[in-house]
Amino acid sequence: MTVELTYLVYVAVFTALLWIPYILNLIGVRGLSDAVGYPADPKPIAP
Repeated sequence: MTVELTYLVYVAVFTALLWIPYILNLIGVRGLSDAVGYPADPKPIAP
């Protein structure tokens, strides 16, 4: 694998890892069913 492809994979993995805290916060505040769905009156997420 070339250096460019290696760094592209690193950036893609890092970008995917950045979503983990947001998703865990959303599940913790709203619950799993509201986090995967679209509730009519969603609770605000924690700062």
